[in-house]
Amino acid sequence: MATTLDRKAGAGSEKKVSSRMSPSRWPVGILAGVALAAVTVAAVAVLWPAPKVQAPQRVSTGSSLYTPQEQTVMRLVAEGLVPKETLDGGLYLIKSLINQGLIPRETLDPYTPPIEPLYTEQEQTVMRLVAEGLVPKETLDGGTYLIKRLINQGLIPREAAYPAASGR
Repeated sequence: MATTLDRKAGAGSEKKVSSRMSPSRWPVGILAGVALAAVTVAAVAVLWPAPKVQAPQRVSTGSSLYTPQEQTVMRLVAEGLVPKETLDGGLYLIKSLINQGLIPRETLDPYTPPIEPLYTEQEQTVMRLVAEGLVPKETLDGGTYLIKRLINQGLIPREAAYPAASGR
């Protein structure tokens, strides 16, 4: 029976394990919770995809599209002194579309007609035959070939190739 008594004595001396944390360990538990929260926030901040921001459009640093007179008209429209419909067409519409990036700024550049070729088809044929060795090179030393060669070198103006019509 002594063994049974010993068991009873041993059973009474065991401490019950509590499911609660002891008050002396609370600061450690709070610190662990804060550390876990900090690591979670850092991971989310680093790994979360960044918002997709559109690249800013190129802003022209040159002069304004609008002339001073056009700016005055626009100011008068804004003040209500000129009808709003004034800005609905013509150059105002084109410049508005340019500002929105819908058409290129070059639309406003003045028209430059294409330059006609300096050499006629016959002259080009003769030059090709000279290059192939079928016609002597001296053929290109005089007349219109000499004038046009000087024009190509920038030594005389292009108008020299086309003599003025006589007034007879």
